[in-house]
Amino acid sequence: MTAASSSSTVTSVPRSGMVAAAFAVSAALVAYLGARSVGVAMAIPSRPGSTVLEPLQLPLAIGFTVAVAVAATILAWILERFLSQAAATVFTVTALTVLGLSMMPLVTLGLAGSDIVALAVLHVAVGGAILLPLRRALVTG
Repeated sequence: MTAASSSSTVTSVPRSGMVAAAFAVSAALVAYLGARSVGVAMAIPSRPGSTVLEPLQLPLAIGFTVAVAVAATILAWILERFLSQAAATVFTVTALTVLGLSMMPLVTLGLAGSDIVALAVLHVAVGGAILLPLRRALVTG
């Protein structure tokens, strides 16, 4: 790897992570406002382990979205550093696994069907907005 390609690779994933975070926040905002505009509360537990449900608040949704985008960017950067050729595949499998696992609580919390659908749309929109730019950065290097 030349010095020129090395420096472009170093900035590719972090830059794509910033793009992914911006896309993901936008996707979360659209999904959240869309659900709320049709009267879906997007109920979630009031605290971890609680059976008391309360409507999802926008700052919480945005905060988690940014946190996940940062974590995904760090993972992509680490994989790029240590796996090079297989980084995109490992990242994609890991991201899709995390997305799938994030859906599991939706069906175990006793939420209304409309809340499940709205929260699932939110998860998929945010996941896709994070996955695609970071995967592209890993593939194109």
